[in-house]
Parts: sequence; structure tokens; C-alpha cells
Amino acid sequence: MRAALFSMGSVSSKRIVEALESYFDEVVHFDIRKVEMRIGKGDTLLFYDGEKLDSDFSCVYLKSSFRYALIQRALATYFNGIAYMPIEPSAFTIVNDKIFTHLALEKNKIPTPETYITPTVDAAKKLLKSINFPIILKIPG
Repeated sequence: MRAALFSMGSVSSKRIVEALESYFDEVVHFDIRKVEMRIGKGDTLLFYDGEKLDSDFSCVYLKSSFRYALIQRALATYFNGIAYMPIEPSAFTIVNDKIFTHLALEKNKIPTPETYITPTVDAAKKLLKSINFPIILKIPG
């Protein structure tokens, strides 16, 4: 069985590789900054450092900075159903966005501060006339 770790190569990533080696015949580390996905010609293709990637893995683990949340989600979506993925694809973009995190917590009945989201500054000004302080107000963009 083969496992893959996509990360930036931190010390903790190296420890994950060592731990995976106890359970898998082969463990391959990929620097997430060198991964490329080609989508839209009928078949999604993965490339690593310019070379086509052999994506035949039993387990795939993704770990990286919030800056790579979209590629993490894309990779997780690609491998979902093909390899064991311990993290749901949507998690990568939810946990890196305060509003999505807040919505996920609320949906799961985890208490959160009351938060207001408005699309514009003008809408926020109108809202301020009808609510009590203290408040959390998010104005996207």
C-alpha cells in the first residue's frame, strides 16, 4: 500500500512521513507548491514539478498553509473516493475562512457570538441603527 503526503515539508510534516512509514509500504512526500492540476479536457490530470503524477495511493494526507487552501480542497476532491482521505474536502476552505467556520459551528449547535454579515458599508450603517452593542460585523470585500 502507498501513502502520499502533500505539504510544505515542515518538521511536523517529516514526522507525519515517519509515522506513515510504520503503516504503509511506500510513503511519498510532495511539496504542495510544486503540484499542478489540469482540469477541463474530460480527465483531471495531476503534475508534480512538471511531470505527470502517479496518483495510485491508498491514503492521501494534506497539510499546508491557509494560502494553499484551494489546491488542498481540489486535491482532496480529486482523491475523495479513490484513496482514504481523513479530512473532508470542504474542511480546507471552511477552516480558513472565519465566516464559513462560524456557519459550520452554528450549524452544529456550537455556541458562537451573534454575528452580522452585510454586503456593503451602506447596508452595515443601516443595520447599526437597529441592533445593540457589543456586536461582530463582517463586511465582505
